[in-house]
Amino acid sequence: MSFLTGLIEKVKDSIAETIRKFTAYSMALFFIGSIYGAWVMTGHLPPFLSSFVQDPLALLLIPLLLALLAYVSTEIAVIIFVSLFGLMLIFFL
Repeated sequence: MSFLTGLIEKVKDSIAETIRKFTAYSMALFFIGSIYGAWVMTGHLPPFLSSFVQDPLALLLIPLLLALLAYVSTEIAVIIFVSLFGLMLIFFL
């Protein structure tokens, strides 16, 4: 029984670490895409965003912070992963 419990714990830890790293990597890629988007946008924000954010470059910090949180916390990484997967299903199916 101890061998099986140890094996299950190793698999669970491996899956949690993989999801955490994958989500952090995805958010880092999104951060790089946001930099390009901000460069293309050149400071012209839609009206609904201009009331919340004065500087468009401040929007770049959101994916970077999510990437750091996802790398540190498995629970946040899973929430982000499931949310992004759900959005992918909504938009691409």
